[in-house]
Amino acid sequence: MRSESTNPTSNSKRSRRWGTVAITCFALGTALTMQGLGWAPNSYLALTKSLGDGTASIDRYHWTTGDKSWINGHFYSVKAPGMSVVLLPVYEGLKLVGFESLSRSAARASDANVKQKREEGLRLHGLSRSRLSDAELRARAPVKDSTLTVWALTLFGALIPAVVILLLLRSVAERWVPGTGAASAIALALGTLILPFAGLLFSHLIATLALFAAFVVLIREREREPNLRLVALAGLLAGLAVFFEYPLAFGGAVVGIFAVFGYRAADLASRLRRALAYSAGVLVGALPVGIYNLLAFGSLTTLSYQNTVSVQGITGHDKIGLVDSGLFGIGVPSLQGYSSILFSPRGLIALTPIVVAAAIGVVLMYRQGRKAEALTITGICLIFMTYVSGYIWPLGGSVPGPRYLIPILPFLGLGLPFAWKRLPSVTLTTGLISAVTMVAATIAKPLVNAHALELWTRDFTEDSFRITIFTAFGAGTSWWTIVPTILAFVAAVGFAAVATSGLEVSRDRIWGFVALIVWVLIAWLLAPQVTELREGATVAVVGLPPAVIQVAAGVALIGMLLAARPWLWRQGRK
Repeated sequence: MRSESTNPTSNSKRSRRWGTVAITCFALGTALTMQGLGWAPNSYLALTKSLGDGTASIDRYHWTTGDKSWINGHFYSVKAPGMSVVLLPVYEGLKLVGFESLSRSAARASDANVKQKREEGLRLHGLSRSRLSDAELRARAPVKDSTLTVWALTLFGALIPAVVILLLLRSVAERWVPGTGAASAIALALGTLILPFAGLLFSHLIATLALFAAFVVLIREREREPNLRLVALAGLLAGLAVFFEYPLAFGGAVVGIFAVFGYRAADLASRLRRALAYSAGVLVGALPVGIYNLLAFGSLTTLSYQNTVSVQGITGHDKIGLVDSGLFGIGVPSLQGYSSILFSPRGLIALTPIVVAAAIGVVLMYRQGRKAEALTITGICLIFMTYVSGYIWPLGGSVPGPRYLIPILPFLGLGLPFAWKRLPSVTLTTGLISAVTMVAATIAKPLVNAHALELWTRDFTEDSFRITIFTAFGAGTSWWTIVPTILAFVAAVGFAAVATSGLEVSRDRIWGFVALIVWVLIAWLLAPQVTELREGATVAVVGLPPAVIQVAAGVALIGMLLAARPWLWRQGRK
């Protein structure tokens, strides 16, 4: 990390310039990877295609996915419609220029290389060819032809929202703690679930962008004169977040409290006006949900999660009611649920300890006078953790971490600039550990369940990695196809370091080593003892592969030594 310059303007320009390059490297590395198709991306694709056909029903494509519901005698995607609505013009544009034909050609070129991975993907979701109906097998046959199309849609639906989140975070962090914007953005990008999900067609990131942008708008308004238009804009964005993912209504409520009570010296009348402005924005933003429900189901209050298919069977809806318990599957929070999402091998702390440094940063934020922001972030984290811990699948299926907690990540990320400034060694250590685990998940097999974490190590040893844009044109899945992605991520770290100034990593070096040891003990000893919760029952898990733990610890140790080299040099000369 560079020492602080005497010219603040020069520092700011350098930080913005190199920070932008760092985020670009992250985007490039992620864009090179591709995903194997599964229930979630197929469900979004089915709804997008159906909307293009003029209907919300996915009857034509329902065998390609298990994420569907059976309502009024038709199949529907269980997903909120926002993602598919946004992707519809993109998809139609791709069809117009012949991209689907290119996708089919690419699928045939890569067929031999990814056949084994597709078979493993079926087993990973508890399926095998012998357990699939003839109709489902016929439907799955052309699914691979859409791989390149889904990759292109993912760029718009996941990667671009991720990049905008990082730019927003960098902007706020740079204003609050100059010199830390790029480091905070890249730590969040490479060290959290944002990395693997930026390359997966899920709606988490685009929904998170809408909610986080609402908060950022209110932060900007709080730093200036009161402006009801900005309050209404924040409400509009919070409402749109619900259009992308229904549960983000929880976060919108917390942001609404900040909108009403977060502004300094506001009297009762002004608070009431702010509440009305925010509520009006929310209603307008969430209005598309009601319109979709009315057009699709004939009712404003019928949601796509009703009558979710539990067992497809021969008909495609042999058994429904998968999430009928509680509120669409959300029940009473439990200690087991909390421990699953935090300390299990796929838990947030076990996989990405950078969130602990970020949480400490939120405490420091509060102590440095930004109390309203810190309390809002705390509220966002608590309400999402509480709802997720009570859900029937706290981890969210075959994923490399608790994906339903993705919305809290950029909010927590606002604590990183304070953590970098006060505890740079701890933040660097946990950031490097988290980056190793998330890069491992991203380049090996991101869609893994509790029993399959060892696949990360196996893929490394067998020279078989995630499919990439090179694989799509017959290049296979060996080391050389994934090296460009790794180099892009390493470059992102390097440019972020160049953009960072004013940090003294040696000041808390002892605590950095303590953080490293504590994480090793958690990942190696504690996490394998924590069972995951699924549908009210505990599930045995496989711990994080020892090789991943060793590599993460080694990278963190080397990173600390390199960052502290000026201090080591001074000690050597004494």
